Amino acid sequence: MATTSRKSTSRHLNTFQRTKRGLPSQALKPEQRRRRLSFDKEQAAVSDDKDENYVPRSIYKNVNYKAKGENKTVSPSLLLAAKQVEAHCTIPEHFNFGSSRYGPLSGSCYEERLVSNFLSGKIEIENGTFPKQTKAFKTSVRILLDHGFDESESSRALFVTKGNVEQAKEILAE
Repeated sequence: MATTSRKSTSRHLNTFQRTKRGLPSQALKPEQRRRRLSFDKEQAAVSDDKDENYVPRSIYKNVNYKAKGENKTVSPSLLLAAKQVEAHCTIPEHFNFGSSRYGPLSGSCYEERLVSNFLSGKIEIENGTFPKQTKAFKTSVRILLDHGFDESESSRALFVTKGNVEQAKEILAE
């Protein structure tokens, strides 16, 4: 098998001015050159603000997360508890999206995550203190402790269910 020798192409390549990326910018037409982006400071300030109504629907769909009010299979006691948490607690700005501190989105819904985070103590009451615990409230907490639930979660569950032991059991069991 005979091998053919290659012709030297170096003299042809040297006739074109090239850079590491190809043609030098002087050889490009004006419309081919990269444009530098410049922003007005006022425009940059407006564009940095996050839209408070932004909802990442495509991400929610991919991870099977239901936003507030979308889940039709939530128990009535969980809905009431979520409303109670919304009424008496400050919900963090990045609760729905942007922080993994409040647990994963996948397979859950807004109401479940809200109540779960309140029960675990990640979301606090606005004034920072629970209402005064009466004798009946303490008795209800003991009932929940007898069922194997944690004391702090039991008192929080009773707070969001307005003292209803059966609803508190249902919420704690979920």
